[in-house]
Amino acid sequence: MTSLNHGHAERQYILTSSNTVTLHDAAKTYLSNLKPSDDHPLIQQGVFKFVGWFGAEKVISSLTPFEVGEYGEQAFGTGGGSKTADRLKEVKRFLVFAKQRGLTLHNLGPHLRVPKSKSMGSLKTSGKLKEIEITIEGHKQMLAELDGLKSQREPIARQIRRAASDKDVRENAPLEAAREQLGLVESRIRQLEQTLKVATIIDPSKREPDKPVGVGSVVLMEDLGTGKEVKYILVSASESNPLKRKISDVSPVGKAMKGSRTGDDIKVTTPRGAQQYRIKNIS
Repeated sequence: MTSLNHGHAERQYILTSSNTVTLHDAAKTYLSNLKPSDDHPLIQQGVFKFVGWFGAEKVISSLTPFEVGEYGEQAFGTGGGSKTADRLKEVKRFLVFAKQRGLTLHNLGPHLRVPKSKSMGSLKTSGKLKEIEITIEGHKQMLAELDGLKSQREPIARQIRRAASDKDVRENAPLEAAREQLGLVESRIRQLEQTLKVATIIDPSKREPDKPVGVGSVVLMEDLGTGKEVKYILVSASESNPLKRKISDVSPVGKAMKGSRTGDDIKVTTPRGAQQYRIKNIS
């Protein structure tokens, strides 16, 4: 842990160089300013998971509300429970700190959403599985992930057998950890298999230029409030990746842009209010 004195020096550097401060440096400064009474291990886990997701060298001022909003859902999956809420709470505190130190223009904390619990039942409509659209790349990634997960079954089972051989199972942490890991693997396998059954593969290269925005579209938009342009790729929820500018078709901005055409103005509702964009180009 960085000392408080060293942290103070870092804080002065950050305040005078906010356009070049990385997430790593900002996190170190934040952690060095924690109170002794704070739960340091829990806070470190939450903050460093956030930093690692975007990359330690990413400049913190370049974070966007959409990236932060997508982070919670993608980094923690669904149904994360109280541990997920606690870790996201610590990230929100870090983002408040960043705003107070002038590292970000706005407080990005309100954009960090706690994932909602989902089940395979949400893929059904009137008793039938709901069809979803995924890109060719997304389909390949899902198949690769499925193969990788299935290959983990036997190694985890061996861990369980080894841990269970310990006769004192009252506080057998390795056994509980292995069982929990196997449960998560099996749950993800079922989710992927169900998704692949109802997936329609979309080839973006075959999309006609005059078609409205759909899964696979690369969309260039202008923020009508700031004049800045941003480019996103619209994908299914299973493919979204903020680092690659891939946004889910069920996210606020994804829902707003889907079905729009070049020249259309769209309104996106965020925790900070409504934002307006103009579709500049679709490819």
